[in-house]
Amino acid sequence: MNQTTALIRLAFSCQRRVVIAMIALVAVGQIIVWGTALLHPQWLQHNVLPMTMVCSLLPAALFSFVVFDYGFQTDLNFTASSCNHWLLRMPVAAWKIAIVPVVLRTLWVVALWTLVQQGEAWTQGRTGWPWLAPCLSLSAGTIWVMVLTWRPFANPWFRLLSLLSVAIGFYFCIALIFDGRSMVPVEWRGLVPTVGLVVAGLFYSSGVAASFAAIRLARTNTQGIIPEADRRPVAARRVLNDSVSQRASKPANFRRPYNALLWHQWIRIRTSAYSTVAIYLIPAIGLYVAVVPFSGPAFIMLNVLLAYAGIFASCGNQLDAAARQPSSLPTYLIASPISSATIAWTRAIVPLAVAAVIYLSIGAVLAGWAIWPSNRTNWIAWAESYRSWFDGQDATPMFGLRLVGSFCVAFLATYLSRAASYWWVGMTGRTWFVMAASVIGMTFYFVPLSIFLAWFMKQNDWQAVQAMGRWVWQWMPTAIFVAMACKVIAVAIAAYLLRHRRLASTKAIASVACGWVAICVILAGTLTMLIPDSRISFAWMLAAATLTVPLARIFAMPLALAWNRHR
Repeated sequence: MNQTTALIRLAFSCQRRVVIAMIALVAVGQIIVWGTALLHPQWLQHNVLPMTMVCSLLPAALFSFVVFDYGFQTDLNFTASSCNHWLLRMPVAAWKIAIVPVVLRTLWVVALWTLVQQGEAWTQGRTGWPWLAPCLSLSAGTIWVMVLTWRPFANPWFRLLSLLSVAIGFYFCIALIFDGRSMVPVEWRGLVPTVGLVVAGLFYSSGVAASFAAIRLARTNTQGIIPEADRRPVAARRVLNDSVSQRASKPANFRRPYNALLWHQWIRIRTSAYSTVAIYLIPAIGLYVAVVPFSGPAFIMLNVLLAYAGIFASCGNQLDAAARQPSSLPTYLIASPISSATIAWTRAIVPLAVAAVIYLSIGAVLAGWAIWPSNRTNWIAWAESYRSWFDGQDATPMFGLRLVGSFCVAFLATYLSRAASYWWVGMTGRTWFVMAASVIGMTFYFVPLSIFLAWFMKQNDWQAVQAMGRWVWQWMPTAIFVAMACKVIAVAIAAYLLRHRRLASTKAIASVACGWVAICVILAGTLTMLIPDSRISFAWMLAAATLTVPLARIFAMPLALAWNRHR
């Protein structure tokens, strides 16, 4: 076997399962889209086919930033090269080690973009999208990310700043290619496609050249660019890793165990929280306020971005530790005399609080949007477009404020509830259980959605759809009662197991249950006051809050932790 073939097989084998899954997902999505377009051309006017294409291609596109690499590092605090150190010591040319992932990522991106371009051209009639310049820009972005993970750095902050610079360059290339005509005077618009292609080519060629240089540097110093004689004093060294920071290693005394656990959990995630705020949150807020105008899709995307920022901030630096250890629970906590209930519930509070604080920064974006008169006009028009959906008599500004406020409160409650619902799965410390729970959870959501979409696409009579909607609404109270009964049963089983196994006292279980009741009541009252519709009652909002905010899975956290702790 020659060297090139061996390198290709190694690049495939590192993420072969995910590659196969992504290829299968793309293939299934394309079969559905193109088969539907051939068999039922009248469905091309609906949004189902574009959404199917996006759902099948978006995960593969995001996976482009980590696919076909010899080794990928998930910890942002590392300084060494993430390229396979065994491979760096092999008698293989540096350019050959670098060129194989570069070519494979380029082919992957080209294939995905070709599917997007041709699919949009056929299903939606959009024939004006370029092909070569987006392929070069998207490939360059994935290559530059790989370069920055290959290259060793003396300080991890340099890597984070370099990633930020690459993100800015990548955004500039995409904006120039797709929206460059509106950014320049009329007499220069004819040059925009050529300039965009040249900029994309330079971005791509510089990434390829940087990949060669990164491999050569990593072969001589895989642990970072550290001089033999460091003249800086030890106290002045800026280390991003919390495990060796002075505050983490300094003894501290606490009156109660949960105070120590709160401090300990914050110390573990504070680096990722600070990094997310400095590198991700503040630039995103500035970009949204200064560049992105207010619109419905921009508002929805802002909520999604802040939700992902909260996830990165609350658990980003723990991914590498979880990948290296069979248990995600530190050894000193496993052997500590602290109860499993105290450890589980206390460790879940800090990440959820950090995620909530990150999301609340949406207020700064909304305030910044309100400064621009054009954004205020767009916001009023957007709110008025939904007035027919609600039975409210508020004036225009108050109606818009209540609409935005109710959406943000509902989104935050749902987001934090879903995060807390699946937290107990990770506390088991078993990879097979996490994977199985993920598959079951996706099946639980996507199978009913697929059945509904399959039924909806077959309907030709809108009155029949409305009749079905009235029938579903008629049976909604019964469905809610059954769901609440199932939840009560699950809560009773979890509480019984907690007491039977002596993992939590009756007082602790009652305190958690009372806190859950208070949260549901406050959430229901807030939504009742904010939603601009007189038909929305407190009882309906209380039922929705009861089904949304988890309790049985909160009780399951100590059970999962004990299973992990006493394996």
